[in-house]
Amino acid sequence: MVAAITAAVAFIALLGGVFYNFGYFYSLDLNWFTFLSYKDYLASLVFFVAPVLVLGLIFLLLCKWRYFYALTGLVVVIGLALWWPEADLLGGRFVTPAKYVASFVATGYLIAVILWSIGSANWRALPVASIFLIIFIVLFGNASYRVDIARTSFDTLIVTDNSDQPQHVRILRDIDEGSFLVKEQAPDQIVFMSSDQIKSRTKQLTGR
Repeated sequence: MVAAITAAVAFIALLGGVFYNFGYFYSLDLNWFTFLSYKDYLASLVFFVAPVLVLGLIFLLLCKWRYFYALTGLVVVIGLALWWPEADLLGGRFVTPAKYVASFVATGYLIAVILWSIGSANWRALPVASIFLIIFIVLFGNASYRVDIARTSFDTLIVTDNSDQPQHVRILRDIDEGSFLVKEQAPDQIVFMSSDQIKSRTKQLTGR
C-alpha cells in the first residue's frame, strides 16, 4: 500500500505541473505554453506541487476530525461558485484572491481524498476526486495568472539589446527561455522577451 501511495504522489506531482501550467497559459496564450522547458516544469513542482502536496498530507491527518468533511466540502463548493461569471460582478477585486486561495485549498483536499481512497482501498470516491483534482489544478493555474496580471506596480527596470534606455516593466512570469512582462508604456499588452533580448534587469524597492 505504501508503494501505491508513493506512486500516486508521483503521478499527482506530474499531473500538477502540466495542468497548472496549462491553466496559467490558457488565459495568457496557449501558443506560449510550448515555450516551457523541463526546467519550468521542475519550478512548478517546487513552487506549486510541493506546497499543495504538503497541504494534502495535512488534510489527510485531519480527516478524522468530525467537522473536516463539512468544512472542506464547503471550500470546494465555494471554490466552484467563485468561477461563475456573476461572482466577478458581486465580489469585485476580492474575487481573484478568493479564487486563488479556494482553488489551492480545494486541490489539497482532493489530494487527501485520493490518497485516503488508495490507502484504505476504498475506490468509490477515486474517479470523481481525480476529475475534480484536474479541474481545480487548472483553475488554480488560471487564478495564479489572474493574480499576476492584477498587480499594478511597474517595479522592474530593464535594458534591452536594441535600446540603452531603461524601461519600467512588470514581470508576470520568468521561464527558462525569457520573461513575460507588461511595459509601462503599453499596460494593456503582454510581451515575451527572450533572455538574449534583456541586457540588464533591476528590481526596484518601490514600484511606480
